[in-house]
Amino acid sequence: MVKKYARIILSALLSAEIIASALPVSAFAADSSTALTHIDLGFMPPLCGSHYDPDTDNAELSVENKDDKEMPVAEFVGSPEWVTAYDSAEPYSYTAFEGDFKGGDSCTAFAELRPADGYSFDKDITLTACDSIEYNDYNCTPILAEPDRLIIVLELKVLHDWDDDREETADATCSSEGSKTRYCSQGHIVTETLPVDPDAHVWGEWETVTPSDALHEGEKKHTCTLCGKSETAVIPKYVMPYTKVYEPETSVVMSATIAWQADQTAVQTASADVRPATCFVWLDKKLNVYDRDGKLISDDLDSYVKTTAAGMIPAFYINDADTAAALKDRIRQLGLADCFVVSTEDNKELVKDVADFLYVRGMLDYSDKKELSRSNITKMIAAVNGAHGKTVILSEEAATKANIKLMQSLAATVWVKTSDNTESIMRAYTRGANGIVTDNYKNAVKCQKLFKDDAPTLLRIPLVIGHRGDPSVYVENTLESALGAVSEGVDSVENDIQLSKDGELFILHDEWVERLLMAGEINAEEFTIDELKSMPLKWESIITDNEVSAENSRFGKLVGQDERKEYFIPTYREYLESLKGTGVVHDTEIKSFDPAIIPVFKDMVDKYDAWDQVFCITFNEAILDAIYKDYPEISIGVLNFPINDRMLDYMPEFKAIQEIEDNSGAEEALKELYSIIDRWNATYNPIIMGYGEKTVNIGRHRGLTVWPWTYADNNSIAKGYLSGVTGLTTDFAWKFSGLINEISSEDVTAASEADITKPTATRQSGETFTLDDAELVKIEDIDGNSTLMIWRYKADLLLGDEDCGDYYMYSEPFVFTKAGASPDAPETPDSSEPSQSGEDSPRDPSSTENPATSSMPYAGLGVLLSLLAVIVSKKR
Repeated sequence: MVKKYARIILSALLSAEIIASALPVSAFAADSSTALTHIDLGFMPPLCGSHYDPDTDNAELSVENKDDKEMPVAEFVGSPEWVTAYDSAEPYSYTAFEGDFKGGDSCTAFAELRPADGYSFDKDITLTACDSIEYNDYNCTPILAEPDRLIIVLELKVLHDWDDDREETADATCSSEGSKTRYCSQGHIVTETLPVDPDAHVWGEWETVTPSDALHEGEKKHTCTLCGKSETAVIPKYVMPYTKVYEPETSVVMSATIAWQADQTAVQTASADVRPATCFVWLDKKLNVYDRDGKLISDDLDSYVKTTAAGMIPAFYINDADTAAALKDRIRQLGLADCFVVSTEDNKELVKDVADFLYVRGMLDYSDKKELSRSNITKMIAAVNGAHGKTVILSEEAATKANIKLMQSLAATVWVKTSDNTESIMRAYTRGANGIVTDNYKNAVKCQKLFKDDAPTLLRIPLVIGHRGDPSVYVENTLESALGAVSEGVDSVENDIQLSKDGELFILHDEWVERLLMAGEINAEEFTIDELKSMPLKWESIITDNEVSAENSRFGKLVGQDERKEYFIPTYREYLESLKGTGVVHDTEIKSFDPAIIPVFKDMVDKYDAWDQVFCITFNEAILDAIYKDYPEISIGVLNFPINDRMLDYMPEFKAIQEIEDNSGAEEALKELYSIIDRWNATYNPIIMGYGEKTVNIGRHRGLTVWPWTYADNNSIAKGYLSGVTGLTTDFAWKFSGLINEISSEDVTAASEADITKPTATRQSGETFTLDDAELVKIEDIDGNSTLMIWRYKADLLLGDEDCGDYYMYSEPFVFTKAGASPDAPETPDSSEPSQSGEDSPRDPSSTENPATSSMPYAGLGVLLSLLAVIVSKKR
């Protein structure tokens, strides 16, 4: 049975093969042509007035589709024709058009196409026509579509030959139609109605609904005068550009800024090549602008600001609530940010009210006070902080070197109100003032230009801050480490405070008790102070995990390592007690995330009356907000990484200050920086990389201070020290101990310059010694008997055993009086040396020459005496 079916199947297969072999190949082969589903036709519409003769002319059509050899995929059979009629069925005959075309009339092109080799027409083929002048008013239709034959008609309108110079248009609006009238060269006039355009409003003037300012966007509104529709838009935040401050040429790094109490020339001075950084003016409640003598400069504050703020930072002195309120409103409307608001402590609340506006800086004037105690200083700093400011103005009597340094170490900026003479100005400079306030800015500029040393000149020595004490010698954040750093001469000790479960402040850097304590990943604030005190630090961890490991420490091992001395977490109370009276400041970093620590911290400092030794810093935005809200009088610094990021979610978000400085300039970078730190009236405490040195440099004119961290290697230490940063936080405090930070001077009477005793120098450690290599430099002659002089010394920046560069230091100026000389009989000067006198011509202290006393005031007297002798002799 199986064999029978097999024979039947085989027979059928053989029969099929025989039949297939007898048929032509094409009967089974698929059609190899490519079916065209779309044709693009190029065409040129006829123009009004042109003549068409079917015997000689044809419709200008072309096939735009090309194959890979750039050949058309179809071609016309015969010539395309303009026709008046045609048949839409076989035989597809037509009546050709003959005559002149008239613009606007309908016309029809008739054409037949056949496919190129290898192509065929799809039965559902579509057509698109395109022309060189973007003509769109057409209809292109296939009336026959067979694989090898395509008949089409193209219907369109004849173009007018428009006169481009004659066109009259009435635009459509939101409420009415418009029209367009055009003129053809053939005499036709065509008027086209334009439809109502719902978007074609006729807007009235913008009206401000809510004004913008430096903090907030505003809103404006305008209304259509035809249909009454209103539309609103955002007014962007606006901050006026920061002032381009004039910088005198000087070797002094972070030189004192020069502020001027304006006179009647304020407007002209703002555009002068040499000008002060800041200009003080006085305002009344009508915002009239007055000079230091009460004379009117301008009755239009807006005009004054727009004329002067590009060249000088405005400092507005106010004295009453009406003036403060008016000024605040004008600052907001102007978008003025780069300015100061100034008054006395009695008006600190008024200053704060204006300066609370973002970017604006408060300043308090204490120039009426001639003496200051440490208690006075802490109250002044609390007051200026509370006034949303950092800058205080001191009298030259109160601005001693010690007072200036103390205020700076507590995060204040010190400007000194000087007399106009050279001695007063130079004394403020060499005492390390951040700025001076003077009536004679030209002399202040001249004095600053006197310093032309061949290495950086440091008139204000950077404050040295021991990071967690001195962890390169001791175990970090222990009382021993703090006291060790004090013995090495630090100005401040940085420490980290947290709040125990039972409300005691303790010193510990990490959030957890894992590193150094080896007690696991448990939050340190979950323990009571007794529990924390019962946990000794573990040497197994200290040796490798101390801020500076034992291997990298100064001596290759830490103090107490050999005997495995037990160290315990200290309390903040112990720190305050142990450092009381040393003058060393606690740079207290609040590590806790809980704002509840702040009142405990304040009460503790109050209890020990230690505000003359406390400066607060933090990374934590919640802590910053809470301090500024509840205790704005506390000096606060914001620790940060100035990059385009929020490093951790609890930190403020900083922009990349260095990147902005590089791309947009230091002024733009400073504006961005103040938009962040001014929220808390904070100092700038960045990591040492990329904080924007140029930005900080121009920031000093605004009272900005910078406290980078953490310096370890000698190269970075030298760079920070010689750039004049405010405070330099380091793990290696001992490296600074031998650096000279002060040269003494005092008025002296001696027979000659050679008899003047060499000055005493003081090292960072407090050690004093005679500075035999100090150079005596003359500044100017005071009179025929006295000379203003100064000591200069070129110091080595010796860090450990490595010489990391040179810098110049100066003493305060002093008066040298020649013993036995009479002002009425001055010593005849050496004519080979140039003479120079007067406060407007101070001598360059960086000059190495030893000029003689000026004889200019007495030269005429000698001539008169000689003439008198001749007259007398003739009479005899």
